Amino acid sequence: MTKKYMVRVDKEDIDRLKNMRNMIQFDINKATGKNIKLPIGTVVKIAINPNFNENYIQTDLKKLAKLFGRKYGR
Repeated sequence: MTKKYMVRVDKEDIDRLKNMRNMIQFDINKATGKNIKLPIGTVVKIAINPNFNENYIQTDLKKLAKLFGRKYGR
């Protein structure tokens, strides 16, 4: 059984993550032409995972498109 932890996050940080999610969704839509809805947890993983985000600012859209193509069957 997996453990789940509750984390308290400021409203400003949540708004920043939602803004980041909207930008990522827009970029993926522009690159692939497909609408993909991302949960906030996935956005956090993208932001901190060095496989997708080399310097915590730049993200490779081709890697993201491959990830969501496999995960969501597109």
